[in-house]
Amino acid sequence: MRVLLTGGAGYVGSALVCRLCQRTDLSEIVVYDNLGRGRGLFLQGPARPVTPVRLVQADLLDTRSLMAALRGIDVVVHLAARVTTPYAHDALHGFDQVNRWGTGELGLAVERVGGVRRVVYASSTAVYGDTQGGPASASRGTRPAPVSAYGHAKLEGERLLGELDPAVALTVLRLGNVHGLAPAMRFDSLVNRMLFDAWTAGRVQVEGSGDEHRPLLHVESAARALEAAALGELPTGTLDLVDANARTLDVVRALRAFLPQTEVLFISQHLTLPDAVVDRDPALPAALHDDRPLAAQLDEEARRFAFGAPRA
Repeated sequence: MRVLLTGGAGYVGSALVCRLCQRTDLSEIVVYDNLGRGRGLFLQGPARPVTPVRLVQADLLDTRSLMAALRGIDVVVHLAARVTTPYAHDALHGFDQVNRWGTGELGLAVERVGGVRRVVYASSTAVYGDTQGGPASASRGTRPAPVSAYGHAKLEGERLLGELDPAVALTVLRLGNVHGLAPAMRFDSLVNRMLFDAWTAGRVQVEGSGDEHRPLLHVESAARALEAAALGELPTGTLDLVDANARTLDVVRALRAFLPQTEVLFISQHLTLPDAVVDRDPALPAALHDDRPLAAQLDEEARRFAFGAPRA
């Protein structure tokens, strides 16, 4: 089986490639990526992959390259996206072009080339917007109501892939706010940014009151679930992929559990930020999730930093 990963050299993609390339039941992994997140996958990935990994360096909106890369592919995992934070409002055109129309372009290319049996789409819990204290759930039919350009574009991506020929199995995984270490790191997401700042500077910034919730997801949980979906081990349809829900202040407390001297600077306290709570999906096996306390996860990650140390 040959698998193509759009955005395979990105944050979540790099963690997924590290899992897939150790399998013996795949014949090739094609990483389709413009390397906008860098080349960390090719420096820190497994030194001796079992399955060969081939890079196609191209943009999602490059139709000719995309169609050529899809020939002979059995499964597509669509990760490529413009990302800053889940509630980003800047550069609206960029989100729309890549996350919406790029996803639509992928769907058209899949149908034109033919042969793809399964598509897995990494969407986002940002499609729910502000859940106003009540938990959102795809399994219970919560209606998406995005409040950000990112969330709107991701939801449109779901709609466009939903128009694929029914013969192509489609699984949509709505990922929470991803954190944890991977070869192609992101440090602009909430938890990763706060961990880095606490470890290196001894100070974190909290925007607003810090009482708003965020659905959190460890990057390895994301990789496990995407791997299972690519192999056809998860049901088709739309699923929520979340480890736990936590307030920003809960993240601060988790950091202070092992970095007790961390200072907290509250900024823009006049803002009321979206409050998003998303339930775990009952269709997902419990083994996919990381149930360790957040403090234990962050402590383990911090100890892998090359420089910096806890303050006395």
